[in-house]
Amino acid sequence: MSGRRWLGTMIRARQAEEDVAVQNLADARRTATLAAQRLAREAGRVDALAQPDSESVRAFHASAAARQAAAATLSAARHRLLTAQDRVGCAETELTAAARARRTVEKMHERDAAASTRAALTAAQQELDEIGISRHTARQEATR
Repeated sequence: MSGRRWLGTMIRARQAEEDVAVQNLADARRTATLAAQRLAREAGRVDALAQPDSESVRAFHASAAARQAAAATLSAARHRLLTAQDRVGCAETELTAAARARRTVEKMHERDAAASTRAALTAAQQELDEIGISRHTARQEATR
């Protein structure tokens, strides 16, 4: 397979990888946004719960259990947000690597195209030089 053919295929493959990385990054960012919204909701819920100041022991324990459950939910939401932010960082790294790989193959393709153009121009110039030399030689022989 010639260089031009496989480089074009490689560019398309690298572009597809980059497109997947872009989609993964968008998904990670969307997940992080949803996690941040959920964290804000849970924080508001915890703040809205009143301090247990009930007169009965049962009401006090129920109120304390509700606050503890809300705090646990808030902690889980915070953990989901941190995980989502890590995923965004990884997706950005993957996108950068995919873009770099695609650009590397594009540069190789550009160099190959430039080399082919140079070779074609050199061959054409050689052919013109040979035609010029043969005409000059023919004229020299005709004048003798």
